[in-house]
Amino acid sequence: MTLVAVPFPGTGVWTGAIITSVLAMPFWSGLSANFVGVVLAGLLVNLLMNLGVKYAIGTGGAPLDCINCHVGVPFRV
Repeated sequence: MTLVAVPFPGTGVWTGAIITSVLAMPFWSGLSANFVGVVLAGLLVNLLMNLGVKYAIGTGGAPLDCINCHVGVPFRV
């Protein structure tokens, strides 16, 4: 579950499935561990992205819907 929950390259459900197969875990134990790991990874990434967006908005960053935002060019409506 921990290996699946870490959102880095080389981790995830495929790696978790290989490890459950190598360790000869029962099907439902491996499936539930992979499922919980994926849910935890999704919550972690969601939390980090939401904190990042809130921090960018709180510091006066560029609007999220800005199409023509270029450095040094004033924003035109």
